[in-house]
Amino acid sequence: MRALPIHVKYLMTISTCIVFGGCYVPARYYMRRNLYLATRTVPTYAIDEQQMITVWIHGTRLFQRPLSRKHFFSTTPGLFLAMEISPGYYLRTIAQTLCASDPVRFNLATFYHFCWSGKLCFNERLCAAHDLHNALNVLMQAHTHDGKRPKLRVIAHSHGGNVCLNLALIKRAEPLFIDELILLACPVQDQTKELVKDPMFGRIYALYSAIDLIQILDPQGFYKHKAHADTLFSKRQFAHQPNLAQMKIKVDRRAIMHTEFSHSAFLRLLPSILDEIDAWQEEIQFNQDPNKISRMLCVYTHEKARKRLKSRPF
Repeated sequence: MRALPIHVKYLMTISTCIVFGGCYVPARYYMRRNLYLATRTVPTYAIDEQQMITVWIHGTRLFQRPLSRKHFFSTTPGLFLAMEISPGYYLRTIAQTLCASDPVRFNLATFYHFCWSGKLCFNERLCAAHDLHNALNVLMQAHTHDGKRPKLRVIAHSHGGNVCLNLALIKRAEPLFIDELILLACPVQDQTKELVKDPMFGRIYALYSAIDLIQILDPQGFYKHKAHADTLFSKRQFAHQPNLAQMKIKVDRRAIMHTEFSHSAFLRLLPSILDEIDAWQEEIQFNQDPNKISRMLCVYTHEKARKRLKSRPF
């Protein structure tokens, strides 16, 4: 009997979990913090953006031929300057949204997109990591002047995060260091979960949502690869480490879906979320067991959502 394609198994898994109540994970104790953007003042301090280069990596594309081509950028894999992408494509919109929301942190002149096949496959993500490694080395050399290396930020959505984590498996003569890695709804898998500990990654942010089924329902146990997976499905959180800030996100009293992490509405909030996480990191007491305590950031974008906030345990 012919084996089913991996994307068919993936959709069958999602349907089964939705019908039977989804993948329930026992609730942990959450340290909660609220962020009121309607009344929040913009920080007056200047962020050290020493020619910070930003690279966005998209996630999996289950449908290689989308229904609406206006919102997708179809091209050969590689690294592209966002300004050179046609304004009609959504990857250009992602860059413009982030740069408009925080022009100090994000610069459109140094904002790039890395495109890869987007196939749901371990080997495809590893091959994409090799291409990404080569492209980043060329990019960093081009922006290095008088021996002064620019800083590098990578924002990765979904399995784009695992493409980036696979960089730690590539050992070459040219050193590569990512100063800031922002993982948006990245599936935590056995094959790559330990790679966050690699010293090539500086500051790491990992944002996730409680109702994001797509993040955890990637059936890593179904893949045809040599590595053994301890669990059938992916997970939401990495093991704790000092340079890693993991945050459960809610916006206006609701958890957000997987694709919303790459939508303009959320991207406009991302700079404020990162600022709040940094402030929380400085205030948090480290005398509590990180394996039992997780953190949740509730973002409120308007006063109406704030007034409806109920006092209840999370």
